[in-house]
Amino acid sequence: MRLTYLLLAFAPVLALDVQVVSKSAVLINADSGAVLYDKQKDRVAYPASITKIATALYALKQIDDLDKMVVCPSECLVKISPKVKVAHNYTHPSHWLEYDGTTFGVLKNEVLPLSSLFHGMMLVSGNDAANVIAHHASGDVLAFTAGLNGFVSSIGCSNTQFKNPHGLHHPEHYTTAHDMACITREALKDARFRKIVSALSHERPKTNKQAKRVINQANRLLRKATNFYYEKALGIKTGYHSKAGYTLVAAAEHDGRTLIAVVLGSPNPQQRYRDAINLFDAAFAEKQEKRLLFRADENTFRHVIKGANTALLADLKEDVWYNFYPSEEANLRSFLHWNELTFPIERDSCVGEVVICDEQENRILAAPLFAKSQVRLSLWYRLSRHRVFLACMALGFIFVIVFAQPRFRKLIKR
Repeated sequence: MRLTYLLLAFAPVLALDVQVVSKSAVLINADSGAVLYDKQKDRVAYPASITKIATALYALKQIDDLDKMVVCPSECLVKISPKVKVAHNYTHPSHWLEYDGTTFGVLKNEVLPLSSLFHGMMLVSGNDAANVIAHHASGDVLAFTAGLNGFVSSIGCSNTQFKNPHGLHHPEHYTTAHDMACITREALKDARFRKIVSALSHERPKTNKQAKRVINQANRLLRKATNFYYEKALGIKTGYHSKAGYTLVAAAEHDGRTLIAVVLGSPNPQQRYRDAINLFDAAFAEKQEKRLLFRADENTFRHVIKGANTALLADLKEDVWYNFYPSEEANLRSFLHWNELTFPIERDSCVGEVVICDEQENRILAAPLFAKSQVRLSLWYRLSRHRVFLACMALGFIFVIVFAQPRFRKLIKR
């Protein structure tokens, strides 16, 4: 049973004071989804290759064995000029590749393990690898894209539509910073995804078409030899095309706190990293605060139970504190959850808990409740549950109706 107890409302969240140059950006907590920073987070924009985050997430939900060997079909490798796309008003299949797009160097009928294709897609942004993965996962790239759109909609991304699995430009291929953050939050729940996007390199094995070679991570946040190396970074994905500008989705972790930054429409590749690092630094510089929600010696919770000889009174053994970062302080709600109880309820037995949630009812913390005294079933309620007692009561009632009523009438006549 759950009973709403009260609303715990606090002051407005203190937004991070950060200067972001990119056209739109958002910073969220990967665990709670709380928004720490927002610059036009719901502005619709072209994502470019960060689309591949969604492709990886959706494909991994359908694929168990990443060691499986896959034949790369020619239909996944068709190329077209961007000018021809425009001239024909984007009527060609939207997953067709472009001559100057980034690739993993996949060849027609080449046999590769899925693991290599995922690394090729996420480390060096192989558009060809994205098509092959999509084809394998759903049997057809168009079917995969349709399923991908349904999936991202199901996790709450209402401002996103993908026309292909790689992110090459199409006027109807768009998303928002917040939607991409939500997609990435979901992806980070998969340990395989985390391992792939954090890899510094990957050995592309020898195949039936090519010799083995090593590919290196393109994300500068992970590369120590660059000016934008960020020690706390978990990696994830960069993107670019002329219509989208420079894009980036990055994750970083510090003191058990995992954050996701998304920047869209950056004017140059350096600025997207600066914006993400500035967001992370501002958030990780925050000092955790604490707020007292319930004092153990001042709160008693009452629960009326059918058949009990008295109401159940329960209390806390310890004060309830809420620990938070200023940019994430939530408006809280608390609920009473009572356990399924059996009689007698003994003193100091755990009978329920106070649960603290945010406005979306994400569970933040819970504190157990303990009975202050013993509670038993009342004598009358115990008797009423026995068939023999009920039968005797029924017979007694019948006796009164049948035998006592005539005598009562005679007394009245006299």
